[in-house]
Order: sequence, then C-alpha cells, then structure tokens
Amino acid sequence: MKYTHAIVGGSGHIGTALMAALLQQQQPVLVIGHDAAKAKDWEAKGAAYEVADVRDAHRLAALFSQAERVFILNPPAPPD
Repeated sequence: MKYTHAIVGGSGHIGTALMAALLQQQQPVLVIGHDAAKAKDWEAKGAAYEVADVRDAHRLAALFSQAERVFILNPPAPPD
C-alpha cells in the first residue's frame, strides 16, 4: 500500500495530534514507532503501524519508500 504520510514518532504529543488531523481528513497514514504494543490502538483509529529502530537506516528507508511524505520529529535526547 502507498501511504500519503509516514510519521516517525507518531505516538508522541505532536505526532498524535498530526496523525489525528490526517486521519480526520481520511489520509492514508503510516505510524513508525518503537513500541509494538501501540499498533492495535493506531490500527483501530485507521492508521497502519510499523515497528522500527531509528538507528536502522535500511528498515526506515524501506518504510519511507511506501509514503509520499515523511514527517520526522527528533526526540529531545539522543536515541542511544
């Protein structure tokens, strides 16, 4: 499936607000997060959810290639 948007950090404060707005507009969205337990919640809202480590460039590239646009919000601390 081709998504209009892929959001890294989609389950944080800003990402959650962005995802809610996009889903309200019926945009096909992919949330990329690190917590597999959050997948069911996002899928119930209408978004796809994939687990990825932000240090895994190959995995992120594969996920990014499924979207027209990517939104990345850096965490406030280094991911390591």
